[in-house]
Amino acid sequence: MTTVKFATQVRTYRQERGWSQEALAQQLFLTRQTISKWEQGDATPDLETLVRLATLFNVSLDRLVLGQATAPGSDATADRTQRPTPGPENTNRRPTSLTPKTGQTAYDWLEDNWYLGLVLVLWIYVFFH
Repeated sequence: MTTVKFATQVRTYRQERGWSQEALAQQLFLTRQTISKWEQGDATPDLETLVRLATLFNVSLDRLVLGQATAPGSDATADRTQRPTPGPENTNRRPTSLTPKTGQTAYDWLEDNWYLGLVLVLWIYVFFH
């Protein structure tokens, strides 16, 4: 990954949206220090976080990581704005992982997965009454 280009891209896209490092970190369930390390070129995010960043900034991974519209020799579109929006079948999906995201508090995880508590209460009620 071109660390210098990526660091510049993250800072540019964050500032264009008027977000502080703390605001971006909260949206990604990370710390402000992590965002700072990315912007200084001291660290880079994992693939899952890169995809979430590209989604938040509404740009392609090529543009986010390399600072260009598409990778050389690629036929991919330049921005996500040119791609069709997801259909209604994809808009109300539950998280696929039962483990908390990095930096996510237990309260936030329970807020996202409240239905698991309901299942547990019903299970206890059925088997003990």
